[in-house]
Amino acid sequence: MRLQLASGKQVVADKALYSVGRRGATDDLDLPAAGLAADARGRLHVNEHYQTDVSHIYAVGDVIGFPSLASTSMEQGRLASCHAFGITTNSFPELFPYGIYTSLECRWWDAPKSS
Repeated sequence: MRLQLASGKQVVADKALYSVGRRGATDDLDLPAAGLAADARGRLHVNEHYQTDVSHIYAVGDVIGFPSLASTSMEQGRLASCHAFGITTNSFPELFPYGIYTSLECRWWDAPKSS
């Protein structure tokens, strides 16, 4: 199999894995109407309390970037809610568990055999 990269370079390989990464799902939120802007990957900037650049708007989870996991997003949401309502709470831990997930559709494809 011969792959043509955007740089013009060609790579010859028996197998290839294509991975595109993650984007925050902010395209349909009309962020400018709220006074916000996302970066090129759809992520919003937040401070340590999960406040965006508009202080009464909070953001957590995939729209703020790594680690983008349900377990950590839930904790981020809890901390943001406590801050919004003036409730004292523990801060987010420096270390937290995370993993890499995949599905059966993610697999190596064999290159077609040339004759």
